Amino acid sequence: QAFELTERNKPHLIIADIIMPVMDGFVFLEKIKAIPGLSDIPIIIMTSDNRVETRNKAFALKANEFIQKPILGDISNRVRKFVV
Repeated sequence: QAFELTERNKPHLIIADIIMPVMDGFVFLEKIKAIPGLSDIPIIIMTSDNRVETRNKAFALKANEFIQKPILGDISNRVRKFVV
């Protein structure tokens, strides 16, 4: 559903969790970044997985930011740098 909405509405920013129903966040990230016209949408990946491998995979798949849960503190600066 999120993928279809993204194709239809082209948001300014996407925040996606790694664990989602139907399609995981890595697959979602990879699909969005592979589509011309959508590949420039900044994507922030969020997860409670604190492994370096998970963070590296997100950036290898062209995530723009990686936020670990639980979120401690204000994330507005990390979001604001992608939305003017």
